[in-house]
Amino acid sequence: MLDLELAMQVTLNCIRDETGLGEDDPIEAEDNLLRLGIDDTRMDQFKNRIANDGTHGLPSLNPPFLIDVGLLDFDETATVADVSSKVARNAVLA
Repeated sequence: MLDLELAMQVTLNCIRDETGLGEDDPIEAEDNLLRLGIDDTRMDQFKNRIANDGTHGLPSLNPPFLIDVGLLDFDETATVADVSSKVARNAVLA
């Protein structure tokens, strides 16, 4: 299991990477993915970014973490908090 704060950091970084939102663009825990620009057509890429991106995804952490993409079972209606919670619960040390 991953610390919730780190899971939120990974989630936010991957949202910013996926959507092009900058550091100054506010992202709230209750925002849903669709409102932030992640719709159904971008969902698989977003989930893969969380699981596999060596810059901002779980493998970028020290120590690195892994997650089965199939455990990221959310859609564009999920909130940022929903996503980070799933990441925290399902990530394991590499």
